Order: sequence, then structure tokens, then C-alpha cells
Amino acid sequence: MSLPAILCLHGSGVNGQVFKFQTSALQRLLSKTFDFVFLDAPFVREAGDGVLPFFDGCEPFFRWKSKSDDNIFSHEEIEPEVRKLIEKTLKSRDDWVGILGFSQGGRLAAGLLVEQERREELGESDGEGFKFGIFLMTPSPPMSELVYEAGGVEKLQIPSVNVVGTQDKWYESSKKLHKEYFEEGAAKLVEFDMGHRVPSEPADVMGVAREILRLYLETTGVRGVLSKD
Repeated sequence: MSLPAILCLHGSGVNGQVFKFQTSALQRLLSKTFDFVFLDAPFVREAGDGVLPFFDGCEPFFRWKSKSDDNIFSHEEIEPEVRKLIEKTLKSRDDWVGILGFSQGGRLAAGLLVEQERREELGESDGEGFKFGIFLMTPSPPMSELVYEAGGVEKLQIPSVNVVGTQDKWYESSKKLHKEYFEEGAAKLVEFDMGHRVPSEPADVMGVAREILRLYLETTGVRGVLSKD
């Protein structure tokens, strides 16, 4: 029997293979509970900060926006190529439970959840969808045109954890995402003493893993396990 799935969305300037490596310690801890599914964004770009030379040879690298990343706060929507990729992936299985994103991938993940909750609000949901979200070093705002509607959007109710780095250049923006777009009590803010990268210190990775298991238990009633392998 297959394990429930978590969709993993990489940051700008890397790819699914790199993100899989960056989160390998987290995956090992949760290998008996979840299947982590990685995608490549549809738009090619140069390597992101800190990617080379370690990941030299892992090209091409991608991003979730067709235009330059110079202004990540610009008015954005989920572009057709991205939407098509996500929809195709979600239709490939029916056991999705969570979505995990880093940086720009986290902004896309938040945007997808904004749209999911809007469909639920309008009675257009089929009852399926992600049950929880994990956001790693994710700046504000969510990547969705709904964010720019008059009056904005309702705060996200979905149980989530927002991991931010106190040395991250987007630290304040990441805290803004948590405060302005997530309902208090639904999302937990976790701060690590680190910059803009995927958590890799054993204690930090363990902390994230335990938060994911907590979310899984709260939303499904199923108690996951940590792998000791």
C-alpha cells in the first residue's frame, strides 16, 4: 500500500532533484509515513544563490514565474503552465495530504491553498485537497491573483507550519506571510537561527519532522512515525 503524499515545490533557481537532495534528511525521518513528490517548475533560469558549484551538473534549473525574480512582490497569478503542471500532478493520485514549499515554491504553495479555500467557501470543492501546509523560508505574499482582489482574501484556515530563518534576508517578509495570511491558531511560526536555505542541522530537521507529524495527526487522526534508519 502506498504512503500518503506530500507535494514538494522547490525554490527559484534549482529543480526537483536539488530540492530532493536538500530535504533528504527530512525525508529519511518521515520515510515510513509519507511519499514525497518533487516537481520541476516549467520556466528555466540561471542557478540561484548558493547553488553552484555544489550542484554543478544538475542543470537545468527552474522557477515558478516566467518573468524576472527581481521583484518578488509584483502582482502575480499562477501562470497557465504552472497550473497545468500542478493539476496534472494532483490527478495522478488521490492520497495527497500535504504541500511543502521553499521560498518561491512556498509562495506558490500558499497561493494554491488560498485558491483551495476559496473553492471550499464557494461550495465548489469536491472535498479533496491538501490537509496541511509546510512553508520553509517563504516570503509574502502568496502567489495568487486572489490576493490582489479588493478587500483581499480570508486568512488561511488550513493547519500549517511556517519555518523562518532569523538571518534570512526575507525574515521580516516571511513573518509577514505568517501574520497576514494565516489564521492565528491555525499556523505555527517556527524560527531557526539560519539564513535563506533549507534546514539541515539535525535538531532543526527533527523539529520540522515533528511538526509535520503533528499536523498529520491533527488533520487525519493518524499517528505517523519517525524512522530511526
